[in-house]
Amino acid sequence: MKYNFFTNYVTRFTYLNLKPTKVSKLVFWIRFKLDKKWRSSFDINRYVRVNSLPNEYLEFSENLPEIDLLLVTKSGDTELLTKVIPLAIQNSENRISRITIIVPENSILPVQELLKTKEYFGIVKVRNENEIVPDHIRMTIKKEFNSLYGWVLAQFLKIWYVAQSDAKGVLVLDADTLLLKKRKFLFNSGNQILTPTLEYNLPYYEFLKKFDNFFGLCTDSFISHHMLMQPDFAREALKYWGNSMDNMLRDVLENYDKNASSPFCLCFEVYSQYMVTHQPSKIKLVKWSNMSVQREKLINSNYIPNINAYKRKFNSISLHSWL
Repeated sequence: MKYNFFTNYVTRFTYLNLKPTKVSKLVFWIRFKLDKKWRSSFDINRYVRVNSLPNEYLEFSENLPEIDLLLVTKSGDTELLTKVIPLAIQNSENRISRITIIVPENSILPVQELLKTKEYFGIVKVRNENEIVPDHIRMTIKKEFNSLYGWVLAQFLKIWYVAQSDAKGVLVLDADTLLLKKRKFLFNSGNQILTPTLEYNLPYYEFLKKFDNFFGLCTDSFISHHMLMQPDFAREALKYWGNSMDNMLRDVLENYDKNASSPFCLCFEVYSQYMVTHQPSKIKLVKWSNMSVQREKLINSNYIPNINAYKRKFNSISLHSWL
């Protein structure tokens, strides 16, 4: 209870329409001095930088490029698809022309059954994860990572699906994340938005820095739970590994921190750090404004009032099952 004021006050500036002020920065420093635990875990400069970004990037672009939507899901998140997909369609100002949902083989029919009556089902394709990542890669991942198998496999599925896509852009969306506000993700110029995030998990960047500085300084993080990826640039990023999944896996096995609970990010960070380092003129940084929400607090009989309350404050919310 002692620091509830500070906690609530700090959270306010993640709201989509608020930015840190001189007064708020002073409040942050007061808590920084008073709370040793908070001091060791809170990066004030990162917090201010991320939450001071504009909420949108303005560029005239008539007839925005169409994009694909990609969701990689496991059985525990399939129940959310009927909420995640309509909000993504509604709030992407780039028309979504194709929706790909990658699932384990035993989830294909249940997901098709779940969605078959929805008005968007005509543009949905449910794909077997085994079609994207070959057997020998999956078996090696399972043997090496055990309980992290699904987490690691999802990263391979996301980045390699994008690299194999013929779309101009693919909106990669975590299957537990709801997009709440309209956004332009990709422009005819090839410019796109990226949203720097508050989380900075050091092993991700120590891992990427081992690869000849190809991915740059990694000063910003991009664990945003959704990201527009341009396949042409994804393929360029994967050229480091000769566009070979086997080469990527080899480097993962040789270089990841075995003591870290979350040792690398092969999708969002590989793409974003490549873009920051090699295509800086093509990226426009905008405010993330995401909140993690306990799933049971939202998915109940009060869904509409609850979702409307979050829409007034955030660009997106994530309903992580582990919260």
